Formats: sequence, C-alpha cells, structure tokens
Amino acid sequence: MDLELERIFEQAVRLPRSDQEVLARWLIESLDGPPDLEAERKWDEEADLRQQELEDGRVSPISSETLRERILGDSPGPWRQKS
Repeated sequence: MDLELERIFEQAVRLPRSDQEVLARWLIESLDGPPDLEAERKWDEEADLRQQELEDGRVSPISSETLRERILGDSPGPWRQKS
C-alpha cells in the first residue's frame, strides 16, 4: 500500500463508525460509475405497474416464505409441472 493510501486509511479508521459507514458507501458507489437513468426510470415504471396490479386486485401478494418455497422447489408453483 502506498504511503498516501495508508495515511488516508489511518484517518478513516479513526472516524466515528457512522462516518466510516458513509465513507464506505461512497467508495462502493463510486466504483459503480454514473447511474443508468433509463434503467432507473424503467424500474420505477415497473414498480408503479406492480403496485397498480395489487391495488386493482389483478394479482395477489404472496409471502416471502411462499416465494422461497416456489423458487427452491419446495412447493409446486403454478408454473411447475407436477410429477
């Protein structure tokens, strides 16, 4: 590790934990590059559509346990062939 990086690290570990968490989040986010605004817009639209489907009664919510069972094959879902 170069000396400048070591100096920055030593300063960072002396920060309060909450500041360390913010700094870590910033560093991780900086690795991702700029946000994909089009993708974010499409995800927002999808979330709005799903919310509307729930409110209109076109779909029914399921529990995370039921979803897990369906994904892992613990329970036959409507898309799986029954043996």
